[in-house]
Formats: sequence, C-alpha cells, structure tokens
Amino acid sequence: MVLRARIAARLGWLAGLVAALWIAAVAPAAATSSAHVYLLRGLLNMSPGFDTLAAGIRSRGVPATLDSYGSWSALTEEAIAQYKRGQLRSIVIVGHSSGGGAALDMAAALGRAGVPVDLVVAIDPTGTRAVPANVRRTINLYVAGGVGSPVASAAKARGAIQNLPERDPGIGHLSIIAAHERQVLGYVLSATHAHAAPAPREAQARGAAN
Repeated sequence: MVLRARIAARLGWLAGLVAALWIAAVAPAAATSSAHVYLLRGLLNMSPGFDTLAAGIRSRGVPATLDSYGSWSALTEEAIAQYKRGQLRSIVIVGHSSGGGAALDMAAALGRAGVPVDLVVAIDPTGTRAVPANVRRTINLYVAGGVGSPVASAAKARGAIQNLPERDPGIGHLSIIAAHERQVLGYVLSATHAHAAPAPREAQARGAAN
C-alpha cells in the first residue's frame, strides 16, 4: 500500500510537470509584447466587425483592447503609465465613426504626454479631424459623400496621412468595417510587427503544416 501511494504521488508529480511544460510551449506570449492596439467603437457601440478585427489582431500575438469611444481618456492614462514604465513601445489606435474622432483625440492626449503613436486608422470618422504631430502614420478610410471626411495635419505634424475614400455605393457607414477588415489588419500588423510577441507555437505548427 505504501509503495502504491508513492508511485501514485510520483505519477501525479510527473503529470503536473508535463502539463506545466505543455502550457509554456503552446501559450501565447502576448504578455511580453511591447505593442498594443486600442480599438474604439462608435456611438452606441455600433461598429460591426470590430470584435472580429480585435480577435484577428490578438491571434497574431498583439494585445488589443476593444472599448467604446467614450473610454478613450481612461485608456490614454493607462497607455501613458505603461509607456513610462517601459512596458509599451508601439501604440496603434483604430476607431470607427465617433471612435475615429476619439482615436485622434487619444493620440493628441498621448502627444501632450510625450508618447508617440505609430499608427491611427480612422474608419469613416466623425468629430476631430486634426492629426497631431506625434502620430507617425494616419490612414483614413471614409465613405465618399457620407458622414466621414478627410483628415488633415495639425500644426507641426510631419507624419504620413492617407485619405482613402470608399466610392462603392454598396458600402456604407457600418459595412465599411467588414469591407476593409483585411486591409486594416494588414496596416496594424505592419505597424506593430517589430514590437509584437512571437506567434503561439501551436499556431506556427499549424501554419507550417498548411
């Protein structure tokens, strides 16, 4: 009986060790990433496709926060604190509708704190139109003739700005997100690549097998 108990205890210990090693091998390393993407929904959180976009960003090893446009001020304070602690080095802000204007407001607030922003993606934005000087690149996807409009540089701003009008009559203020999801994902991953965590090993193995 004593021998059986010892064997069971040893097997339990080995099982725990194997489980711990497996988790370490396949778990995403997002916690080590120094990049972060903030996605700001529009009025009443009516930004269909943002959940899918956020999931796609996270699956590539990049942390992403999805919230309402009204939360931009609180998110700014968190980002400033993390930047000053050296935990955050690459910031991307994506906003739709009211969230597009809030993305520029958030970028401006970060600039006043001396924090750079690698990329702002505004999707048919309303509200603020001025791009602050601390933003390295701004991409504005908007429905031509709709509620969105071009954005422009604020004083002393030197970052690249691309205003990309959507002229397909079948694409509107809400459907523009899904229409450009892959495009936006590509912009985000390009901006955060150098600071992103490695992709999960399990995902890498699947990719190698395909």
